[in-house]
Amino acid sequence: MSCKSGEPDLWGPKLTFWLIPGIGFISYLAMTITNFFPNPFNYPVPITPENLQNQYQIARHVLLWMKTEVMVILLWWEMIRVALKQSTHLSNFYLLGFLVLLFLTIGLYLRQSYRDR
Repeated sequence: MSCKSGEPDLWGPKLTFWLIPGIGFISYLAMTITNFFPNPFNYPVPITPENLQNQYQIARHVLLWMKTEVMVILLWWEMIRVALKQSTHLSNFYLLGFLVLLFLTIGLYLRQSYRDR
């Protein structure tokens, strides 16, 4: 039976409450550690001694931006408003907007990498 009024129809374990913060913490930690080791990244251009430092710097900056974007997605204000019952649902463009933002970041990274090879 589906509950369309927004009222809970099932109780779950208390551990579920920590799922999103846990995913956020693990993602943040993984991206922070990965940022210190740019050698194994996949680069869109061949790495040569001439472009090595520039490509590493571009990749590290993009990873920092993506880390920020992921944290904003997980801490989005509208999600907090829904949890506090100040809003009844998430905006229809919530996921679409953040996907566009992430892909735009990746596109700008590719453009800059190809331009600065």
